[in-house]
Amino acid sequence: SVSSGLSVAGFFGKIYGFGISSVLSCQFLANDCLTINNSDGLIIDGLSMSFAATRTSRSFTTGRLLDISGGSNISLGDLWFNNGNVVGLEVQQSSHISLNNINATNFLANGIFAVNNVDMKASNIRTSGNGDAGFEMSFYSGESSTNCDQLSISNFTSNADEAGVLINACTHVSLNGFGVVNPTTIGVLVYQDSSTNTTHVPDFVTISNGSITGAGTGTGGNSDAF
Repeated sequence: SVSSGLSVAGFFGKIYGFGISSVLSCQFLANDCLTINNSDGLIIDGLSMSFAATRTSRSFTTGRLLDISGGSNISLGDLWFNNGNVVGLEVQQSSHISLNNINATNFLANGIFAVNNVDMKASNIRTSGNGDAGFEMSFYSGESSTNCDQLSISNFTSNADEAGVLINACTHVSLNGFGVVNPTTIGVLVYQDSSTNTTHVPDFVTISNGSITGAGTGTGGNSDAF
């Protein structure tokens, strides 16, 4: 159990547990739970992470369970994220990232949020009950000079998220083998969000072997499969 959150810079090595029964619980929603910056060769495996407190209202600044920034050669696998005011997993300004068997549920923003990353491969991803997208990948011009490029998601399932997958101004993206069920608004959205940048547009995006059912189950806003 962690009271006020942990922040680590330049970490090299492995953080691991023995599956969903190995729990890292953080007490305060106002803080990020675990922040790791500028890591090369980070491995996190076999852990369940959650906030102990009941989520309250969405925050735009802190309250992430796992926040990784400025890293390379990152491998995350067999992880369960649950409950929070922002996102379960945020990876930003990093390269050569592998995500496998990741579960993200019950966050007021995204389940998984990937910003300005290059060479990310995600597989066997499951999200549900999130207030924004289950999985968002975006380019933010104000974050860094890093692009949002060479990203792939395979075997992805989303259940009752606000949206399934958002692809915002990223290039060379593959979404293959997916199922989005009962999104409140949109199943899959490929777009340029002018609030994040006005110079980049999505390009070379391939979407295949997937299904979207029950799009627009909520009220108001968009109600689209794509």
